[in-house]
Amino acid sequence: MGGDAFFGGYYSYRLNGKLAVTKNAFNREEFGLIFGFGFYIKPFKIGNTLRTPLTDFAKSTNANNGYIRKREHYITISYTF
Repeated sequence: MGGDAFFGGYYSYRLNGKLAVTKNAFNREEFGLIFGFGFYIKPFKIGNTLRTPLTDFAKSTNANNGYIRKREHYITISYTF
């Protein structure tokens, strides 16, 4: 048994895509913070990861004059050998 915790930064670059029917409506580069923890219960690892961006997803505001930011939450179950 055991566990781990982590905290750091991340960078993401989107190669291609479009938002609705408009090209180049979103930012290709994204910077943010990533943090999480995991538990080892041999032979499995159960983890929880959160990614919080510091940059906006869209280049323009939405209907409420706010910018879109996407948050990601990952729950993982891994088998180790």
